[in-house]
Formats: sequence, structure tokens, C-alpha cells
Amino acid sequence: MIERVARQRRARPPLWNRIRDYALYSIIAIIVVLAAVGFGIHQGKTGGSPVLPMKWIGFGGMTLIAYGYAISDNTKLWRARGFWLGLSCLWPSWLTC
Repeated sequence: MIERVARQRRARPPLWNRIRDYALYSIIAIIVVLAAVGFGIHQGKTGGSPVLPMKWIGFGGMTLIAYGYAISDNTKLWRARGFWLGLSCLWPSWLTC
């Protein structure tokens, strides 16, 4: 009985794998923050529109999130041509909304 319960538990990843993952997440977060600060400094120096570029950045981020979740949640369908055709057909409607 104890062996059965022990087998059912998921093995935790080794400590070094978790440290590596958190380090990568931290590096990515730092890059994103530095890019946003750099963009703000550039906008301030050039006197660009404070609203228009942020709308496009937000739209691009939402597109990555929406399509990223749709693709990652359907990994079994990656080999199906219809899945990619369906996503491609939805792309123009996403752009026009």
C-alpha cells in the first residue's frame, strides 16, 4: 500500500532545475522591464505619441497570449492540418476586431 502511494506521487524536479527555471524567469522579466524603460526614454527624447505605440504593443501582447494559449493547450492537434488552417482563418478576424 505504501509503495503504491509513493509511486502515485509526482517526483519533484531536482533543485538545480528549479533554480535554473527561476533564473530564466527573472532574466526574462528584467529584459521586459528594461525594454519598457528604454522605450519610455526613447519616447520622451523624440517627443513621440504617448498613446499610439502602447496600443500596438498591447495588441501584440494580447495576440501572443491568445494564440499562445490556443496553441499550447492543443498540442495533440499540432500535426492536424485543420488545426493550423482554423487558426489561420481566425487570424484576419482577430486583426479586424
